[in-house]
Amino acid sequence: MGIANRIHPQPERRRLIAIGAVGILIVGLLAFLGVDRAVYGVALEDARDEAQAEAAILAAGLESELDKFSLVPLVLARDPQVRALLAGDTSETMVLNRRLEELAGQTGAAAIYLMDTGGTTQAASNWNRQDSFVGSNYGFRRYFRNALEEGAATQFALGTVSRRPGLYLARRVDLGDGAVGVVAAKVEFDRLEGSWQQAAQGVFVTDADGIVLIASNPDWRFRTTRPVPPGSRDAP
Repeated sequence: MGIANRIHPQPERRRLIAIGAVGILIVGLLAFLGVDRAVYGVALEDARDEAQAEAAILAAGLESELDKFSLVPLVLARDPQVRALLAGDTSETMVLNRRLEELAGQTGAAAIYLMDTGGTTQAASNWNRQDSFVGSNYGFRRYFRNALEEGAATQFALGTVSRRPGLYLARRVDLGDGAVGVVAAKVEFDRLEGSWQQAAQGVFVTDADGIVLIASNPDWRFRTTRPVPPGSRDAP
């Protein structure tokens, strides 16, 4: 009986030791997971803060770019020479063509052009190129119609000739009591998108409908971030 009493506790002790070891292992694993989760949370928050800071910088750059170009149609809409041409005085058309060409070169605008109230282009910065806007009619474009009705308009769309995407900034030209036409500037963002490719990955800008307009990856242009109702997109 004495021998049995001395031998019997050994398996029990080993079992207790094993249970204790498993318990310690579980506690250690939980502690590790807790630390890992905390580290992951800090890393995620740091990445989020870094992304937000970079997005703020990129947004400020885009806003500065748009502010610069928005002044172009605003100033030209008040220009006496522009008003005279759109009112029917074509004596200085060539002078105005060259002025627009020089202004486009200075600002980096893809095109600057003047349309009469019917939408026909009377002068343009690209007057001497094969893809000149002069003589082309853009009365069907939303930016033209809205500018004529409301005074100012913007639209992001593909060019009907170039098939290149860009932002159109338009302003109505008034003379006396009525409108005599619309001045528009087209802005392309190739340079800006190129800088985004160098600075960041996965950067894009959408309109109010979730359509991608500007992106670090050109393949993302005109894709959507959410479903768009059929027929809501403008025809090119």
